Amino acid sequence: MDRVCDALIVMLPFRESLASWHARGLLEREAVLWHAMRAGVGALIVASGEAHPGDDAAVRAVDPNGDIAFVTGFAPRAADGRLVRELLGRFGVGANVVIRTCQMSAGPLALAAGDQLRERGMDVRLIARAGHIWSRRLAIERGPDDPRTAEAGRIERELCRAAGLIVGTTGKQVDELAWRFGLAEERLRVVPNFVPTDEPPTGSDERDPATILCVGPFVGRKRMDSLVRSVASIDDEARDRVRLLLIGDGPERASACDLAAGLGVRLEAPGWVAWSEVREAMRRATIYADASTHEWHPRAVIEAMAAGCPIVTNDAAGLGGLVQNGATGVRIPDDIADSFSSAFLGLLEDPEWCEMLGMNAARVTRAAFGVEEVARSELGVIAEACATGGRSLAA
Repeated sequence: MDRVCDALIVMLPFRESLASWHARGLLEREAVLWHAMRAGVGALIVASGEAHPGDDAAVRAVDPNGDIAFVTGFAPRAADGRLVRELLGRFGVGANVVIRTCQMSAGPLALAAGDQLRERGMDVRLIARAGHIWSRRLAIERGPDDPRTAEAGRIERELCRAAGLIVGTTGKQVDELAWRFGLAEERLRVVPNFVPTDEPPTGSDERDPATILCVGPFVGRKRMDSLVRSVASIDDEARDRVRLLLIGDGPERASACDLAAGLGVRLEAPGWVAWSEVREAMRRATIYADASTHEWHPRAVIEAMAAGCPIVTNDAAGLGGLVQNGATGVRIPDDIADSFSSAFLGLLEDPEWCEMLGMNAARVTRAAFGVEEVARSELGVIAEACATGGRSLAA
């Protein structure tokens, strides 16, 4: 594979350490993509603005062979920090460096790193990558008048203005960024989230008989309580067999557990677990359900589809377009509360239907979002950023 740049720096989101990302399964997951991209860059460096005692253990877990360099505690105002020394030692002055954010919240760190490297004579290109629109998510969760929402919008604007290319996971997402910040179309690219393809999808005969799974934070927009109520609405005989497995944490986790206890729903809510455990749960669950009010390109949903798990979701933004109703899952109108219960019961009583939906979902999702294909797209965007000369931070 041809090298597209001397070094790629991946900036973790604001206030995230390697350990905190690893605790939620994110570091383990993203490392799959980084390793798939590794041969296309001279060096791949993952940088975080935070440092945590558990960082070293997290690195050993996701990169035992040392193929990736990790820099923790990156300080925007520190001169000649480890990030600069790492690159100067390997490539010297004039190195071709690309900085790519994981989320828009990494903007201040990415801009500061670019300044430091530019001052040492390196040619720096910036790619603003957004898994979701940070300010919009905060507006949904905290309100549009919350100061943190306004600050997120300011950071997004500064990052998008400085970057040569802006990457989103869907066309709708980059269109919204273009509208918000007045971005030219030629600076916009779409690279979707990836799914792993190292293990085959599992069929109905290998799955637990009555497990309904959802993965995500316990916050208002995820509507975990709606899933609890939907299971409670299934007839008594079927409900007694169902295990509802909600993986994640957040401010509404305790109330969801209390609700389940009051309604007689068998709920397991273990908090965040390793990504390997999430993948195993997706291989074993009967149904994957998501009742969110809003998503972007939800990683957990497409990973469950790739694992062959039949999906039940609604028509909310970011969800409806992923699932072909009756072909790769069951998509229900967002405003019909009982529809989740009906879909659950129908799938639980028809293993052949589950098998058909799950295998179709796996085939479609793996073809569109397989990690090797997404890695090639990522490297293509990096090569384009270097070749076009667009908005070098050294200019």
